[in-house]
Amino acid sequence: MIDDHRDKFAITRMCRVLDVSPGGYYAWRTRPVSAREMANRQLIEKIKAVHTASYVAPRRPAPVAAARPARPPATSQSPNLPEDSPSTSPQSSAP
Repeated sequence: MIDDHRDKFAITRMCRVLDVSPGGYYAWRTRPVSAREMANRQLIEKIKAVHTASYVAPRRPAPVAAARPARPPATSQSPNLPEDSPSTSPQSSAP
């Protein structure tokens, strides 16, 4: 974090804000990479290689219009009832 912002802020100020001693920061910078960190880096590279080799792009479905048959045009009358049917007339016969 301190290394990322060295060009914007003074190291001593960042150390004070982050409650890190400047000597500790400089000692950390010169310290060699630990065996654990090197093993983690190698593992990350292997994971990335396996992921890249096994990744398959997701399939995209066909457009909906092509997958569904066309509908007949809508009509204002019911296709099962004749035009003069009593069930479709607005007036009912009263005795």
